[in-house]
Amino acid sequence: MPDSTPQLTYGMQPSAFTKELVGSYDAFEEIDLPSYLGVRAQTTETAAVRAPYSAVPISMHTVNLLTVQADLSTLTKKESKMHSAFIEGLLARQAELKKQVRAMPDLAAHATEKAFAAGFLLFTDQ
Repeated sequence: MPDSTPQLTYGMQPSAFTKELVGSYDAFEEIDLPSYLGVRAQTTETAAVRAPYSAVPISMHTVNLLTVQADLSTLTKKESKMHSAFIEGLLARQAELKKQVRAMPDLAAHATEKAFAAGFLLFTDQ
């Protein structure tokens, strides 16, 4: 769990979620990228255990935050590769979760792309 081993930035802020990051994801130089991505991945996986349907829009939200809403210009080449691999992995995980949910008789009818997109909109003002 991230809370059991907190890490701080050079400015003594929590490494995964600084105040500057909330809503603006342009301060990647202020975070430890592996830790941050680990927290983001853990969010999807924690939801997937209890509610795989909910994990899909949560994952979609993470992808949106780290692509559409992110300024990636401060990432190093190594971090950029890590970021790209993380996004690819998360998109693959979304596909797995969608397949899993579509195999559940009680949820299959609600596991459409339109329904997942509506769930994603709960996380954003877009």
